[in-house]
Amino acid sequence: MGKSVNVDELIVKMKDENVRLLDVREADEFTILSIPEAFNLPLSGFPESMTRLDKHKEYYVIDASGDRSDRACEHLEGAGFHAVKVEGGMEAWEIENK
Repeated sequence: MGKSVNVDELIVKMKDENVRLLDVREADEFTILSIPEAFNLPLSGFPESMTRLDKHKEYYVIDASGDRSDRACEHLEGAGFHAVKVEGGMEAWEIENK
């Protein structure tokens, strides 16, 4: 697998950069809890939905705990996209942002 960041690193990047945060959880999960800067592109819709993304940009990929983001990063990288996994997913985000 490629690059990854932890939640602390993501928070710093979000303060300093225009981070493209891709949430690959299902829409119902995203509706219940999400990061305001994230956009939802469920893994269940890959690879068709990836056509909406720009191959020249880097995407930070988050899910619930890490499994789906692994698969999403594999799909993205296999199609020529730049993907960075957010370790621990939304579980880690919730712990860090309580």
